[in-house]
Amino acid sequence: MLHKNCKMKKRLTRKRGISPLIATVLLTGFTVTAVALIIVWGKAFTGETAEKQEAMTNARLSCENIEYTVTNAKFSGGKLILGLKNKGQQSMDSFVFKLIFPDKAEPIETNNVIGPLDEDQVDIESPELTQKPDKVSIIPKVKVAAGVYLPCTNQERTVMGSKIA
Repeated sequence: MLHKNCKMKKRLTRKRGISPLIATVLLTGFTVTAVALIIVWGKAFTGETAEKQEAMTNARLSCENIEYTVTNAKFSGGKLILGLKNKGQQSMDSFVFKLIFPDKAEPIETNNVIGPLDEDQVDIESPELTQKPDKVSIIPKVKVAAGVYLPCTNQERTVMGSKIA
């Protein structure tokens, strides 16, 4: 029995784990790889965030350059027709119209584009448009990216119902 214990001890002393040097090299390699991956991801993330913020800032500045007037407003047969004249150097790429009635308000979005120094007529049709609205609020939008528009709420104009023919 004593002889078996000696053999077991010899076997256990022969079976060692990896050397401390190899363990240190492996751990250092793993750490360097993890840090490199985090740095690459961080650069991509911050770059993407900066690009989005730049686009939004440019769009906000574009909103400051919008200048327009309502040339006419007419309600006829369930359709509201608004004439808009762009007096600025910035195109208006979309609009939100808030039709305000005595008992409700209805927002309607259109994709009409009015270029710089251009004039156009916007037709607003809706099943809810059965009567002339008390007033209409107009909010232009500028394009930030494909399918993304920023409303220029600081450029909101209101047409009172009494001005709608």
